[in-house]
Amino acid sequence: MHVSHHHDRSRQRKGRAPGEHGYVLVMFALLLVPLLLFVGLAVDVGSWYNRASEIQRAADAAALAGVIWLPDEATARTYALQAAARNGFVDGVNNVTITVIKVADNDRRLRVTITDSKVPSFLWQTAGGKSINLTRKATGEYVLPVPLGSPDNRMGNDPLASPAYTPNLWASISGPYTDKNNGDPYSTKCGNGSSGTGCSQTNGEYRNTGYVFVVDVPAASVGQTLTLSVYDAGNYPRANYPNVETADNGTVNTQFEFFRADNTPLSLADNETSVNSMSGKCSTGPGKQYIADSASASTYENKWFTLCQVTADMAGQWVLQVRSSGITGVTDAGNGWNQYSLKATLSGSTQPALYAVTDLSLFNNLPGLTGTFNATFYLSELKPSNAGKTFRVSLFDPGDGPASDTASTYKVNILQPGAATTGCTYRIRGASTGTTLTTCQITTRTGGVNAYNGLWLDIDMTIPTTYACTTDCWWKVKYDFNNITSGNSPNDRTVWAARVLGDPVHLVEE
Repeated sequence: MHVSHHHDRSRQRKGRAPGEHGYVLVMFALLLVPLLLFVGLAVDVGSWYNRASEIQRAADAAALAGVIWLPDEATARTYALQAAARNGFVDGVNNVTITVIKVADNDRRLRVTITDSKVPSFLWQTAGGKSINLTRKATGEYVLPVPLGSPDNRMGNDPLASPAYTPNLWASISGPYTDKNNGDPYSTKCGNGSSGTGCSQTNGEYRNTGYVFVVDVPAASVGQTLTLSVYDAGNYPRANYPNVETADNGTVNTQFEFFRADNTPLSLADNETSVNSMSGKCSTGPGKQYIADSASASTYENKWFTLCQVTADMAGQWVLQVRSSGITGVTDAGNGWNQYSLKATLSGSTQPALYAVTDLSLFNNLPGLTGTFNATFYLSELKPSNAGKTFRVSLFDPGDGPASDTASTYKVNILQPGAATTGCTYRIRGASTGTTLTTCQITTRTGGVNAYNGLWLDIDMTIPTTYACTTDCWWKVKYDFNNITSGNSPNDRTVWAARVLGDPVHLVEE
């Protein structure tokens, strides 16, 4: 038998070459240094990123805390620095510098810049690098409630003016025991379909603070004489009330109180304090006046009454509060609605603006008109800064009319400045779906029946991104009235509200 002695080379074990035993160790040593450097740099970069986030959060908080105090820049700076300190950053401490300034030409924007000039590192400085300088900034902005109802220094009809001033509406307030269905969702305690002190339905929207108007005094007018007057301030019921004068009806106690401006224009509620009240502080007029139902007709009925005349020692929003309940020392009573007008004047050539905020309680009537016609009312002022946002208009109980009317049709149109039409989506408040229109025209009364009796109608409109206006930025409500028969002239007791959706205090990119 022949046996082969050839070796299988594939199975032959190879030995290591001289010096090969230290190769892995040397390569490991060589790679360890850059590996450690990369790890250290990653730690430093993460640390810097975290520090930058801390600085940004502090700047954001400071801008939001301070901006609400503008135009008082000193107070805004104080509150901004306090907010930064609560987030661990104090100006002048631990290499931190904080600057707080009002944005030029904008009294409602505040910019906060925080710099840490020596941000430490774990490895960078050990390797010969310098400390890092990190800066972050934030700009806060607040948006005031949109003005409602009037671009002028007066609100409501003025029959005594020459020529007569007739915007076809009156400011209005209902007594606390009026049926909510009559058109006032806030001043009455009674729900839909009930009235009187024993009203069977309660109104969850009731508030005893009434309605608020602003008299906006320009900075250039400080030192001038400011006069606020009320026309037909008390409630004096008229026969055939929808078609005459102020159309007062039923019983209503009313109080008017004027408040001085303060340094927080974003919040009007903090104006309404005894410190800011002009009660007993006016050179002419009481500053605060309670008028019981039908009282002192010779003083107030169909007359202008000076509520307050005073030297305007501060620019900004002077506040008028009108209420029919929650009046100190007076038992709540009243089932009706009191109509009135307002007028504010300054002794100089420039006059103040006078408008409602948040909501406007009103009565509009067009006595003596028949057939088919329309009437246009000022709704709300929207500045170009609102371009691209959503504008919501809410109408409560629109479409009221005379009880004897069985044929008329009312349509509400929302118009942009210059009478341009707009699209909208509308729904009854609480409804899950709405109706979208390319031209915003909504039927509120048909066949003499109010389609939204006792209901809120919410109307949303997208303000075009190209929206622009200069001297006239007022949107309007146009009513189309059809088939109005003799003796059934249109009238509507209602409340309008308008706002731009979104947080009024927010951060903006610059």
